Amino acid sequence: MLFTFILIFLPIIQTISIADQQQQQQHRFRRAWINFFSDETKTEVSAKGGSSINSSGNN
Repeated sequence: MLFTFILIFLPIIQTISIADQQQQQQHRFRRAWINFFSDETKTEVSAKGGSSINSSGNN
């Protein structure tokens, strides 16, 4: 009985965990793109602000 349980349910549990890992990787990839684009916009804004601060500091 225990052997049958291991034989049937262990592969199912493994495939579920593999599917979860794949979903987590996709979410991580998606989050990385979102962070990349938000960082791009942040650096543009901070670069503009930094240049204005630097120009006012030089005057």
